[in-house]
Amino acid sequence: QHECLERFVTACKPCSAVICCRAAPSQKALMVRMVLKKYGKIGLAIGDGLNDVSMIQEAKVGVGILGKEGSQASRSADYSIPSFRHLKRLLCVYGRYSLLRTAKFVQYSFYKNMTLVFCQIFFSFFTLYSGQTILESLVITFYNIIFTIIPPFLFGLFDKDVDEDTIESDPEIYKEFTTFTLIGAKTFALWVLQAVYHATIIFFFMYAIQMYGDSTLSFQGYVSDDLWLFSSTISFLVHYTVNFKSVLEMGYYPVITIVGLFLSIISTLIFHVIYSAIYIANDSSTYTAIYQIMCM
Repeated sequence: QHECLERFVTACKPCSAVICCRAAPSQKALMVRMVLKKYGKIGLAIGDGLNDVSMIQEAKVGVGILGKEGSQASRSADYSIPSFRHLKRLLCVYGRYSLLRTAKFVQYSFYKNMTLVFCQIFFSFFTLYSGQTILESLVITFYNIIFTIIPPFLFGLFDKDVDEDTIESDPEIYKEFTTFTLIGAKTFALWVLQAVYHATIIFFFMYAIQMYGDSTLSFQGYVSDDLWLFSSTISFLVHYTVNFKSVLEMGYYPVITIVGLFLSIISTLIFHVIYSAIYIANDSSTYTAIYQIMCM
């Protein structure tokens, strides 16, 4: 049986299409499994009835058509379409956008966190690994849940590189993703290098100013040349760097994206102003760095 399957797959390879008549559900699934295992490709299975469920679940990507034969195939599939004519748009338009958005969403999320973390790593070299943090605890807490939460969602929901009409009129443009890797070891390494590069510039630029520049100011009698001024300035620079990086990486700017980016950019400023005002209202000098930065 194994030899027969090998011969069958070999005979199918040069064919542009293979028609299997009156195949049982298990045979359909076996066909998909055999081809995927032999050639290591990403298989797509499309069906509209109960007898196609096994084949759809066996494939890497399953598409169910909600038609006269019921909804069993549609419920078992990764994607559901109302008719076969929508397959072109599903693959060429939404398939392309999905790959693009997923690649940017995942890699940007790593990038923005590594930029922040590497600043802390560099700071640990100067504190003899004592555990002293360069960033205030609430800044670290809100970094992912408030300050930088919007750009990844904008990447994942709205980003486009080519408009839909162009893709539908020329589906061949989809093939460029087979030769140009959007997500992989090389592209991920590039994002990591960018994170290290940006963190290095931000930290050592501020370190040079703190050590060798004349940045000493005062606010309400308190000297500004301290750890929290250093900390707040770095947090501002990291936040604005990763946000402007998202602006450069996006290829589509609808109104909702512009509004989201604006809210993300000003969120850290609003937080620091409110946070510092609470300390000032309680007659504390612990965290007045935002006003010192404004004075500078």
